Amino acid sequence: MKITKLLFVCIIFITIACNNDANDLEIFTNEQQKYELHGKLINSFQIDTISIFQKKLQWISYISAQVIMKESSNRIELFNHLQGRETITLNELIGEDSNLNFKTEFLNILREHIDLSPPDRDPIHGTQSPPKPLITCEDDLGDCLFPGTVNLTEIAVQFFLQSVLEQNCIELYFPEGLSPLININLPYSITSTAHPLNHNSFNFGYHHSSTVSSRSDDNGVTETYMINTSYLDILNDNVIVARPYINETNCIYPEYLLINFHIFLQ
Repeated sequence: MKITKLLFVCIIFITIACNNDANDLEIFTNEQQKYELHGKLINSFQIDTISIFQKKLQWISYISAQVIMKESSNRIELFNHLQGRETITLNELIGEDSNLNFKTEFLNILREHIDLSPPDRDPIHGTQSPPKPLITCEDDLGDCLFPGTVNLTEIAVQFFLQSVLEQNCIELYFPEGLSPLININLPYSITSTAHPLNHNSFNFGYHHSSTVSSRSDDNGVTETYMINTSYLDILNDNVIVARPYINETNCIYPEYLLINFHIFLQ
C-alpha cells in the first residue's frame, strides 16, 4: 500500500513538473515568437527607411543631371564652382546660402516632377524617371488639411528640402570629374546614380544624353541597370553619384556604421 501511494505521489509530481515545463516552453515559445516578430518589424522598418533614402538619393542625382543637361551655362557654372574637386555638398549647391543658378534650376525641375501627372510617371519606351517617392504633402497631413489655402507644390518642395538638407548630409560625387564641353554642337551625356547604401559595388542609374534614341524617353534618358567601375571604363561619360556623408554633429548614420561611402565607384 505504501508503495502504491508513493508511486501515486511521484506520478502527480511528474505530471505537475511536465505541465510546468510545458507552460514554460509555451511562454518561451510565445516570447520568442514575439521577439522574432518584433525583430522582423524592426528589420522591415529599416529596409523601408533605407529604400526611401535610396530613392531620395536617386532623385537628387537625377535632377542634378537634368540641371546640367538643360543649359551648357549650368554645367560651366558647376565646373567652375567645383574647382577640380570630385565632391560637393548638396547644401553648397541648393542650401539656404547658395546663390548659384544651379539652385534655381534644381528647384524648378523639382517642382515640374512634383506637378507631373500621374505621380508615378508612366514609362516611356520602357524607361521611366527615378522611382517614388518625392516627398509630398500626403506624407504629412499637417498642412494638407486645407488645400484651398496653401500651395501644395511648395509644401512638397519644402518637405523634400528639409529631408535632404536638414535631416541628412548629402554630397554629389563625380568619380570621373565633370567635363563642361562648351561646344553645343557636340553630343553631351551624363549618368546619374546613387550609393546603394550597402556593400554592393554597383547600382542602377540613368543615362542622360543630348541625343534622343529609341531606347530613351523624350528627354534622352535611358534607365541603366549596372553602374560600376567597368561602366566608368567602358563608357567615357560624366557620372554623378549622390551619397550620404558622416557628420558627427547631426549625421552619424549608425545604420550604415560598417559602410565606407567613399569606396563606391572609386
